[in-house]
Amino acid sequence: MRFTLFTETMGGGSKVVVDGLTSSWRSGDQVWVNGVTGTVALDDAGDPKLTVNVDNWDGNYYAAYPASMVTGSGQNSVLSVTLPQAYQYREDATTHQQLLEMPMVACTGNDRITFKHLTGALVVQVPSTSRNILLDYVMVQSSTSALSGTGTVNAGADSPQVTFGADTTHTVVMYFDECPVEIASRASSKNIMIPIAPTTGTDHHFTVTVRAHTSDGTRVYYYFNGKSSVGNMLRNEVAVAPIQELPEGHFLGDGTENSPFLIQTTEDYKYFLERVTNNYSSICTAYVKMSCDINFRGETIKSATGFFRGDFDGNGNTLKNIVVKPRYSEYCSSTVLSVFPPVSAGRIRNLSVENVSLDCSGVSTTNDINVGGLVSYIKTTGSNIIFDNILVSNVASLSSFVWNRNNYVYVGTIIGRLVRNTGGTVYLNDCTFTQTNVRQCSLVISKCSTFYFGGIAGIADGVLIDVTGCTIDYCGSDNQPGVNLLAHDNKAYVGALFGAIMNSTLSFSNSSFTARGYLSFSGTRDSYPNVARLVGYNSSPLVISGVNDAGLYFKRNGTLL
Repeated sequence: MRFTLFTETMGGGSKVVVDGLTSSWRSGDQVWVNGVTGTVALDDAGDPKLTVNVDNWDGNYYAAYPASMVTGSGQNSVLSVTLPQAYQYREDATTHQQLLEMPMVACTGNDRITFKHLTGALVVQVPSTSRNILLDYVMVQSSTSALSGTGTVNAGADSPQVTFGADTTHTVVMYFDECPVEIASRASSKNIMIPIAPTTGTDHHFTVTVRAHTSDGTRVYYYFNGKSSVGNMLRNEVAVAPIQELPEGHFLGDGTENSPFLIQTTEDYKYFLERVTNNYSSICTAYVKMSCDINFRGETIKSATGFFRGDFDGNGNTLKNIVVKPRYSEYCSSTVLSVFPPVSAGRIRNLSVENVSLDCSGVSTTNDINVGGLVSYIKTTGSNIIFDNILVSNVASLSSFVWNRNNYVYVGTIIGRLVRNTGGTVYLNDCTFTQTNVRQCSLVISKCSTFYFGGIAGIADGVLIDVTGCTIDYCGSDNQPGVNLLAHDNKAYVGALFGAIMNSTLSFSNSSFTARGYLSFSGTRDSYPNVARLVGYNSSPLVISGVNDAGLYFKRNGTLL
């Protein structure tokens, strides 16, 4: 059947009418009708017209715009669509008005069609500043509602609803890289409209983040978070987010569970370490969340010395390509070295750390040194500490660990040192360390009193530890260990899991711990009784069960343990 839509059946030439905001049909717009995609053309009068040939027309048809959102065939009265998570900003070259593909659907049994909006719209008003800025992106996030994803539509309803499947997301982003938008100083504000899946009720919490930059590359952030006023986004309605510019040195978010502090750049993460070092309780006890991978590209950062006791969600992202040095280099009261701050309570989750060089060269101290691939020092203070879904991979050479003092050195591929203050259990759930052949880890310890090394931690002293579903993989090959330890004239406590366990209770839950790969230890003394296969030393008899170490290849001064 040849099916034609004219101006009067396409909304009088306007495809978007949302609370006074309109956009016209344009030549090239694509519409899906009963499995066939047609392209809008303008007739001699400049009015839009769409003609498609629809096979097996049974008297009812579906139509959807834009055609690109349709993911199914539309057969059996099922219309499957995907509402995008990301949009590219478009402008009319003449009017500089935003061009937007507001998702619409229609279902009818006659020769007329009336599109109905499938989403609402959020208008973000970006105000002018004292500087000219170029927009980078506008991000809308919801703590409770799906804003995009794949689902099915009851297109025949007066108010069509989309029922999402399993791939829903709570974020929608508008990017400007293909169509730069500049907001000049002292100009009027700029309205940016973003399609958002409809939500109802008063309990929805939304955050809106706008990132821009100035001509010299300085980043500018705007932020808004709110509840009911932005939460009710229905079809044909617009919600307006009154965003405001953040001063420099501030996180996006307010540190709560619904609106965590967002870490989006290397500068954000360094600022996080600085605030924890200075023991700002608003940061140390906050909810913190990474919004993307953060690549330091070999930049050197200073390790934090204060204790974090909040909730840090890596959100599945990675901190990578980092060189970490101690914050203080000489005669400091405490030497800690790790990517993440020391921890005394809280939860760290969904985080990967990749390609890390821990550099303690030049440090001279009479105090203990705590070094961890993830965390240098953990001190339980009565509350549980939980690590969920952590991956530490490729810890590069630990540069020239040489001290001239009678101190203790604690090193772990995940945690340097675990100690008890006032109780609490440390949970390690689905935590993994892996070391590939590409980046061998060499650790040289010289002239310290005592050296501790373990895959999980250098030492556990007086703590309760529960391990579930974890893996320590040193990787390596027969002639090249993944981790190579060398001790010069000092005591050594070394194990593939722990260097030493002192007055601690260790539980491997569900028989699900794996230790494998090639670990090598060499020392200048005749014997090292506290260098053992899994645990170098335990203060009381320890029965380790539930550990699969069949793939572990551990040599002590050339002898296989």
